[in-house]
Amino acid sequence: PRLLTPRSALASCCCQCVSSLAIAASVSTDCTRGQTSPQNSAHTCICIALSRLEVRLNLPLRVRCTKEHEQKTRTMPAALPIVCPGHARPVVSLQFREVPFPGGPPDLFLVSACHDKKPMLRRGETGDWVGTFEGHKGAVWDCELNADATLAATASADSSARVWDAITGKSLLTLEHTRVVRAAVFDPEGGRLCTGGDDKVLRLWSLERSADAEESEMRSTSSSQQMSGTSQVQVRKALWPTPNQLITGGVDKVVRQWDPRTNEQPRTCEIPNEIRDLEIQPDGNTLLVAAKTHVVEIDLAANAVRRQITTARDVDCACKNPVGDEDACVVGGAADSRVYVLDLTTGKECNELPGHHGPVHAARFAPAGDKLATGSDDSSIRLWDVAAVFPPESAS
Repeated sequence: PRLLTPRSALASCCCQCVSSLAIAASVSTDCTRGQTSPQNSAHTCICIALSRLEVRLNLPLRVRCTKEHEQKTRTMPAALPIVCPGHARPVVSLQFREVPFPGGPPDLFLVSACHDKKPMLRRGETGDWVGTFEGHKGAVWDCELNADATLAATASADSSARVWDAITGKSLLTLEHTRVVRAAVFDPEGGRLCTGGDDKVLRLWSLERSADAEESEMRSTSSSQQMSGTSQVQVRKALWPTPNQLITGGVDKVVRQWDPRTNEQPRTCEIPNEIRDLEIQPDGNTLLVAAKTHVVEIDLAANAVRRQITTARDVDCACKNPVGDEDACVVGGAADSRVYVLDLTTGKECNELPGHHGPVHAARFAPAGDKLATGSDDSSIRLWDVAAVFPPESAS
């Protein structure tokens, strides 16, 4: 695929794997690392593409990876993160996606949005590069994988959103807008896409037909009496946790819960400051909000603030470990280059992670809770071991 072609050293490894396809009925092939490039990503992307092709085509192919690349993965003390280079501008959005794999451990992917116009896909365990989605002509503000990681959606400052084949890197669909697009999220069932941004309109796109996506609109207004659009607000972030629940946040300090089945006005919950990040928690009913000078937890069923703290500094992002302490929250500093662990009960800073060289715009935990990914103005992504984020001496 075009996504993988820049590394000519892949040829020998690729030939071994492709030859196994020709005799897929009964042959088991070992994919070795001996003749590939020194970078782990070269081996990883071929193995991923091949194993997923096996599932997609229902072939009786058996490709065994020697795991040599895992043994050679950088070994560092827990306090030192894995640095993932590749981007050239600020990294502003990160998402982990875990995909079950028949007969083996699940695949873990990490997708990143960056102002260099080139969102990237990586292995979530190691940060190894898998591919780059090339085609946008402006900064990319958001990037998300669908449930089975076969599609990716991006939102860009070039006034468009795109849908990509996440296996080949091919652009499948371009959705034109009138202003900067800041959010693009798939519905849990994968048949629709929601986009929003500076044009102050939420759009729902049907992905059933790739040639001419159908569109319906929900206007993001500050009150139901102002449907003309004079007080519309920009959409900064969006989440689609269930088929009947769409959540958005904007610069007007209001979290909105929409029902995608209707065009009715949403349920609203006001918070103290402008919204910079949203994260749904594993219980499905708790929303974590980074709101510049505050971190807020919202009870979605009650549509009310459960608890909030005032931070010692401006924050751009917030996340919680899905299998960790419910009172511990990780935030990224908007004015400095550090990642902080906060106690949501007391507001106290329990730990800090230095290493970035610019404001931290994005932070997300892996679904298993063993790794934290952070993205910064310094154009890098860092993967932290959970032991560095929550060291034993600070756990008490």
